[in-house]
Amino acid sequence: MPNTKNIKEVVEERVLICCLRTVATLQNDFLTNSNNKSRSITLITPYFEAANIRVMQATEDSDTLIATTAIRLIEKGECVTVFATDTDVLVL
Repeated sequence: MPNTKNIKEVVEERVLICCLRTVATLQNDFLTNSNNKSRSITLITPYFEAANIRVMQATEDSDTLIATTAIRLIEKGECVTVFATDTDVLVL
């Protein structure tokens, strides 16, 4: 039976392999599939968190999550920058 360290190494190896895999489809087509989108977020989240970047995954409308999170952080006195190509975020 493998110990925890061995299991961790296997998981890291699988993540590395997934990171190196090339997807032969358009980005929009790939991300339209909710499973692909969820797996991608799960894959990159540890890298963002290691760089002290907050990661949140919307279960419903991401525009609302972006706007409400920005407002909540501003109310706490934090500096917030929102980058979005969607004008709905600006309106919210």
